[in-house]
Amino acid sequence: MRLRTIAFKGFFEEQAGETGEELQIVVPESQTETDLLSWAILAHPETIQDDSARTDYVFHYDLDRHLGDGLFALKVSCRDASGVLYDVEIAAALVATVGAIEQSRSGNFTPLWFISKRLHYKPLDDEMEEHYHRPAFGHLRFGGVGNLPHRRLFGTRV
Repeated sequence: MRLRTIAFKGFFEEQAGETGEELQIVVPESQTETDLLSWAILAHPETIQDDSARTDYVFHYDLDRHLGDGLFALKVSCRDASGVLYDVEIAAALVATVGAIEQSRSGNFTPLWFISKRLHYKPLDDEMEEHYHRPAFGHLRFGGVGNLPHRRLFGTRV
């Protein structure tokens, strides 16, 4: 495995202002490393249905395929209160923690999500193209929902 550095500017999780970061993405160099990174980013699909800001909605997260250069396709689905399903793919990666992302720790790795047309944003239905706003990123952790991308992706609709 190796690291590659990218400059990313966008909104971090639910913060109001934009921030810029130099991020070091872990890049696999074999199929075994690709499989290991995929597991480290999202070991199994996750479903969120207890978001107090989005009651009566179900969000599903599933890591799909390696896009290249350490970026993976993360499929995010939303089923709204009426049962309508919306799908979009965004990017996810394992990143060496730096800067504002992890001010209290160094030398660690963390999975991040990215909403970015430059990295990967693929609407899986026509309506999702209209709901792209601005680049954003954050932790892909399921202990609390405030850091997850569904709030930015589906916030204007739900």
